[in-house]
Amino acid sequence: MSKQVLIVDDEIDICLLLKSLLRSQEIDSAFVQTLNDAENRIEEVKPSIVFLDMNLPDGNGIQKIESFKKKSPLTNIIMMSAYDTVEDRKKAIEKGADVFLSKPFTRKQILDIVQQVS
Repeated sequence: MSKQVLIVDDEIDICLLLKSLLRSQEIDSAFVQTLNDAENRIEEVKPSIVFLDMNLPDGNGIQKIESFKKKSPLTNIIMMSAYDTVEDRKKAIEKGADVFLSKPFTRKQILDIVQQVS
C-alpha cells in the first residue's frame, strides 16, 4: 500500500508546494484548508502522514493533534508553523506531534522528514 499524505494548511501555495514535492517522490497526497475538513478526511483516509499547520482559520492545529491521533493512531503528524516558539514546539510534541517543522522549509527538509517518519 502506498503512503497517503494529508496536508492541512490555509495557504494554497504551501499546499501546492508540498503536493508537488511529494509527487516527485511518487507519494500520493491531498490537501484541505481547515481543521474541520481535516477531521473528516483523517477519519475517511487514515493517512500515514499529516502535515498540519498551527494557525488555521478555524483554530490552532496543536489543539487537534490528540483528536487526529485518536481517529488514526498510526498517522505521523508533522506540525508546521512560521511563528513557532519553544512553548509551541513543546506543546505540539507533548500532544503527539512526531516532528515540528518551521516555515519556511526546504525541499530537503521535507524529503528527510517523510523518510524519517516512514
